[in-house]
Amino acid sequence: MMANQASSQSNKEITQSVQPSAVEQFDDEQSSSDHSAIGDMTEQVSEYVTDTAEQAQEYIREHTGTSVISALVAGFGIGLLVGHAIGGPQREPCSQRYRSMAEGLGTRLINRIEAVMPEALAEHFSR
Repeated sequence: MMANQASSQSNKEITQSVQPSAVEQFDDEQSSSDHSAIGDMTEQVSEYVTDTAEQAQEYIREHTGTSVISALVAGFGIGLLVGHAIGGPQREPCSQRYRSMAEGLGTRLINRIEAVMPEALAEHFSR
């Protein structure tokens, strides 16, 4: 029984010493293949972007007017979208907003006139 325990312990030690190196080799091989695959994909994407940029430049040179108009329309559209996003949804209808703005303006105007008018005129008009 003691011999079995000793041999099983030595087998465990050998297995433990062998397994990490095999795992490390597999991980190293896997990571190096991942790096090469990523490098290949990066190179393909770089070539695609370069080709597309060259094609776009050629098109812009050949169709200058159309390109300028397209850029203006795209910029205007993006500006509208950003403006709408910043403005957010309106909670009250336009007529209600205009009414409250007009009432506020009227109140401020009356308050300023009252502050400017002499006291005698204010008493005369308040009757």
